Amino acid sequence: AAWPTWLVLSGVTLLALALRLVPFFAAYPRHRDEALYGYWARLIASGRDPLLLSPWVDKPPLVLYLLAAEIRAFGASELALRLPGLIASLLLVLVTFGFARRAYGVRVALIAAGLLSLSPFAILFAPTAFTDPWLALWLVAAAWAALARRPFVAGLLLGLAVASKQQGMLGVPLVFALLIAQGG
Repeated sequence: AAWPTWLVLSGVTLLALALRLVPFFAAYPRHRDEALYGYWARLIASGRDPLLLSPWVDKPPLVLYLLAAEIRAFGASELALRLPGLIASLLLVLVTFGFARRAYGVRVALIAAGLLSLSPFAILFAPTAFTDPWLALWLVAAAWAALARRPFVAGLLLGLAVASKQQGMLGVPLVFALLIAQGG
């Protein structure tokens, strides 16, 4: 008998978590960009420069404000900087499953979620303060919403992708193509 989908997906998600916790607890030194994002987030969290008017900032604000919220909740620490990326990476596994299930069915969706869980790039970028896990999460979620014929939600999620990292603009043609293909 086949295993229930929810059980397999739970196992895949737990595997993703376990693999992403290895670099999380390995205490890799912060990359200089992570330190910079942390500094900007501290300026926001402390209230000294909540609009980031004094430093030259070359990133959209969403991830910086998420990091600032974490710093306010947990204090200035590695946990506050790196936990959001880990959460985004785990959510990406679930969103990838949802997108692939709508596009290709349950079997392919489980394979896609499993492959993402095992992806070295996804594993190593998960426990970081980089914007990439958030960009990927919002882009795949926008594509899923487009497949589900939800143009407003797709646009909102695409906006969150762009607000996470400028390269989110590269997802616009894909999301529009999916909306058009779905008759939206």
